[in-house]
Amino acid sequence: MFSKVILTEDGSSSVFSSIFNASYHSMHGSIQETDHVFIDSGLKYFHNQDEISIFEMGFGTGLNMLRTYMYWETQKINVRYTGLEAYPLSSNQVNELNYLAVLEREDLKDMFSKSHSDGKYSDKNDHGYSFSFKLENTKIENYELPHREYDLIYHDGFGPSVQPFLWEEELLQRFYCSLKAQGILVSYCAKGSFKRALKNVGFMVESIPGPIGKREMTRAIKTIV
Repeated sequence: MFSKVILTEDGSSSVFSSIFNASYHSMHGSIQETDHVFIDSGLKYFHNQDEISIFEMGFGTGLNMLRTYMYWETQKINVRYTGLEAYPLSSNQVNELNYLAVLEREDLKDMFSKSHSDGKYSDKNDHGYSFSFKLENTKIENYELPHREYDLIYHDGFGPSVQPFLWEEELLQRFYCSLKAQGILVSYCAKGSFKRALKNVGFMVESIPGPIGKREMTRAIKTIV
């Protein structure tokens, strides 16, 4: 067993990886971090669009996908979501995660478990808009990112001190090329070297207020076609 389910300060689950000696989320709270960094600062940025394509670097527990799905349920927007995860959780670990109980959404148990076990899920909401999810269980080095495919990238891998190559120019250039014009990348990371690397590959970088426990986070915009 290379990882174990733990609790964070907002009462929601995370996972601690013994391989990387790091937790998947802020210990100040998994749900509050996801909502602030990826939903409020990323997904809601596209509130005027009726379609969005998302790529997640570091699917992990599936919390970002879950919260994206919950936002989509009430919106008039089609969502296409691709998650990448090199170290998928076991079915027992997925069952240990308490997000559905904390969020009082036990009705989503089938959706959440199938997203992990089957690596795909699709649905339509009451407005007739679609949600399409697929999970790729591989490393980013082995994954061919499509050109100009995504509107939004959730960059949620382990931090620069743990997996430095995830935050360096070579990979960020690939992310840049995979985004559409005016697409954005959001991350909890606000390290100076990361922001400089983003600028070097062409992003316009915004330092915006971070979640609880972090002064800043990063939003990077592809302003050039």
